[in-house]
Amino acid sequence: MKRFFLLCAALLMSIPLGCATHPVARESNEVLLSKGLTLFKYGDYDEAQAKFEEVLKEDRNNPHAMNYLGTIYEKRGQYNEALEMYQRAADVRLPFVEEVFNEPRFDGMTITQVAEKNIERLRSIMLSKVVTDLESTRNELALLETTVKDSAGKKESARADEGAATKASEESVKALYEKAFYYLNNNDYERSLAGFLKVLETAPDNRLADNAEYWIGEIYYTKKDYQSALEKFRKVITDYSDGNKVPDAMLKLGYTYDKLNDKKDAAIILNKLVKKYPESDAAKKARERLAGR
Repeated sequence: MKRFFLLCAALLMSIPLGCATHPVARESNEVLLSKGLTLFKYGDYDEAQAKFEEVLKEDRNNPHAMNYLGTIYEKRGQYNEALEMYQRAADVRLPFVEEVFNEPRFDGMTITQVAEKNIERLRSIMLSKVVTDLESTRNELALLETTVKDSAGKKESARADEGAATKASEESVKALYEKAFYYLNNNDYERSLAGFLKVLETAPDNRLADNAEYWIGEIYYTKKDYQSALEKFRKVITDYSDGNKVPDAMLKLGYTYDKLNDKKDAAIILNKLVKKYPESDAAKKARERLAGR
């Protein structure tokens, strides 16, 4: 009997305890979009954003995902990011973009038409915000002037006035910048250029100065004034080396060299971009440009 139990124990120990594992298949874009839309409708924007971004990893031109990401950015008040996403959706030129958007509130419009409507609506909101900010700035400046006159000669009041002046100046520069950016989005390059130049003239050390320099370079590039564009992109890279626009400036500097048929310098700057900022969107575009040479 003892030998029988020992034999049974040996047999039990020989049975595998685990089971073969298989990799979990990735969910299809249709499933991801559906889940993202459900999360979006329930207000879980972070999780919805993750789903839509996963769709774009596999299908970078999916206008559904871009439209909803634009709406999420808009709800967070990130208007520039929202406008960029809507514009990408509107620019898609694939057969399926003529599909009718499956939501009653869009009244049978195509996906492209929905994106274009979102762009028009958001630009109106941004313009209204610029006007409101400008009016608010004027009121602050008027109040500041009155305060300065009433508190002249008092040391503590003078310090308070200085702080108020700094705040008003910051808001004023921000309003100028947003107005110039609005004109840029509406292809009004002359007004946009004048606005960004005004930002640099008014507050050359402001935190928005490097962005203003970059967009001036973009305007010159669009107007095919490549030498002027070259100078601006170089200035962003050298004078604002810690700024957020350096990778984009390096990319457009490479593009500008290409336009001037300087292929050698174009390749040098694009390779530097890939090496220094490998995870940036600009680096991805640089790799594509280098691969196509």
